[in-house]
Amino acid sequence: MIVANVANSGNDEFYTPDYAIDPIMKYIPEGSRIWCPFDTAESLFVKRFSGGIS
Repeated sequence: MIVANVANSGNDEFYTPDYAIDPIMKYIPEGSRIWCPFDTAESLFVKRFSGGIS
């Protein structure tokens, strides 16, 4: 089954919602360097890991 058909969106580009990042944050020590090589500055992962969104 293709995800785009299930979501009825017409494409396969989906984004991780902010609430799904919360459980990960407790496992990342403060001051850690996190690479997100395939994300843009608008990515919620980038924003959360850089302190842009808390």
